[in-house]
Amino acid sequence: MNKTSLRESLKNLINAIIYFVDQREGYVTKTKLLKYLYLIDVELYRRNRKTLTGYKWIFYEYGPWTREFEELYSEMVDRGDLKVRSGSRDDLATQFLSPIEAVPIESIFPKIEEKCIVEQILDRWALEPLNVMLNYVYFDTEPMENAEGCNLPPRH
Repeated sequence: MNKTSLRESLKNLINAIIYFVDQREGYVTKTKLLKYLYLIDVELYRRNRKTLTGYKWIFYEYGPWTREFEELYSEMVDRGDLKVRSGSRDDLATQFLSPIEAVPIESIFPKIEEKCIVEQILDRWALEPLNVMLNYVYFDTEPMENAEGCNLPPRH
């Protein structure tokens, strides 16, 4: 798959993730979205020795991060491909993502095995608070267990 079609596939996947979680009355933030993509990549790599996103994940500050996600996310927000709304509670200084359109997971994954893996991950974390998800990602996924941090400056 060339870079342009992979980028479009990832945009569809991001919208499908947001739609799926929204349908289960969960919430998605930028951080949670990044961790969903990471968990999907980890699980698919465990099974197929290949990631879905093709991202170059690094340990940054506290956990997995990738510049490719930052660039795609910024592009999607700038173009209006993501609906971003501010939280209504003072103790949650964050932004929440809502689906722009209904993108079913099965439209992204023609293989039933991959669809089921992704749905299991999304179902598992859809209603969990971010801190529970982060604890799992930081301490219970193999790539993060012995990771050492680096301090890359964010690119603007």
